[in-house]
Amino acid sequence: MTSYDSTKVAIVQHAVFCPPLPPTIQTIDLAVLQQYASTVTVLELGPMSYQTFLAADVPMLLVRAMPQLTDFKLVLIPPNKLFIPTDFELVLTPPNTASSTVLPQVRLRLERIPALQSLHIQGATLVCDSFSRLKRLELYNTTQAPLGHTCAEFLAMLSTGKALEHLVLENYMGMMDAEDPTAFHFPLMCKTALVKDSARNLFRLLAHLSEVPDDMRMVVIRSTIRVPEDLDPLPLKGLYPPMQKSVHCATFKSLVRDDGIELVCAGSKHIISIEDSTTPPMPFLDPARTTVHNAALNVLSHFLVFMPVSTLEISDPMDITENKTWFKLLERAPNVSELIITKRGPSKAVCKIFTALASFSSQAVETAVRCPHLKDVKVRGTVYSRALVDTIGQTAKWRAEHRGPFRSLELVLAPRAPSGPRPCEFASIVARRWAKKLTGNGYVDRVRITDDVEESRE
Repeated sequence: MTSYDSTKVAIVQHAVFCPPLPPTIQTIDLAVLQQYASTVTVLELGPMSYQTFLAADVPMLLVRAMPQLTDFKLVLIPPNKLFIPTDFELVLTPPNTASSTVLPQVRLRLERIPALQSLHIQGATLVCDSFSRLKRLELYNTTQAPLGHTCAEFLAMLSTGKALEHLVLENYMGMMDAEDPTAFHFPLMCKTALVKDSARNLFRLLAHLSEVPDDMRMVVIRSTIRVPEDLDPLPLKGLYPPMQKSVHCATFKSLVRDDGIELVCAGSKHIISIEDSTTPPMPFLDPARTTVHNAALNVLSHFLVFMPVSTLEISDPMDITENKTWFKLLERAPNVSELIITKRGPSKAVCKIFTALASFSSQAVETAVRCPHLKDVKVRGTVYSRALVDTIGQTAKWRAEHRGPFRSLELVLAPRAPSGPRPCEFASIVARRWAKKLTGNGYVDRVRITDDVEESRE
């Protein structure tokens, strides 16, 4: 504990309690802090064990009035045995009832800490009537133990956070209710949000939001990366009013990491991208990459139901992905006006995406083509092939004939081989002749062809 001495009164402004963790059990005495509750501005408790949490009588400290407290952080480290909360009376759970255990509850009364702006809770279930004054909220359930609230109860609590600027939630929305009878929606107006949870809980969160942050990052928990085929968010979306503004979400990445596989969906205004990143290539992980990539596309196709995005970016699509996957994905992106495809190497996957664009949509829109508002398409890094230009040309012609024409096409071609001073010069010349035919026939207004060498010079 650090203190500042005035002439006669010691004023504690920044208090930190970090006792030894088990197997060393040491009771800490917070009685001293009780004397300075009216002057503390920053309070950090932990990491501490649940035993220490109880022995130090932390729950009783938290109900004291602390009018100057602006920042509060509590980190609890779970033991082998968890606790069953009964308000502030927390009891050790017998080993034979471990399946019913939940994280302990921490109840905060914000009327007694009116200056609180930053709250960080890890390893406990937060119970709070309102987040109305908070600017930063971070809640972590790193053990994935059951929480003491349902998803609906937590969302009702989150909806009170009118002043939130930064939000972090890790596996904290609670168990999904079998049914959600409360058809309410609310804006989440914070500047940044990071939410890590199951796909089902993320769907539920989006269904309740009328507006989302400008920068929103969602992470699907690795163990729940597979989205069941019977999971259809369309009925769920129909229960709630649609978002009132364009969604500022998402970037999707499927990353092969040293410690496993992680699917990430991150936020950027009006942009959705999906990336499969493995650098350097690891052939022994190809089956894992395929699984994650297909799961990412599956998750993305479900999330697109909630996202009226204007730009769709697809990075390194895998050739093994089936055509029906791209048909399903693009079916759920009717508002996309710009498509960016980055693909190094052969163009098989790019051809599949363009094939899906030359098809009818089952949605009732002003024109029957998939992605009816799509105007600008960019393809970067792929190798020139006759199949590539033929497929793109056929798609451009088909869409022009069915009232869904492209306005512009841009191809940045990669060399066929790394040797030679101008390895893709011939391909570029042939492609430029093909481009003139497209514009001459009126299928596309503008077509621009460059190669990697020219692109790097610009």
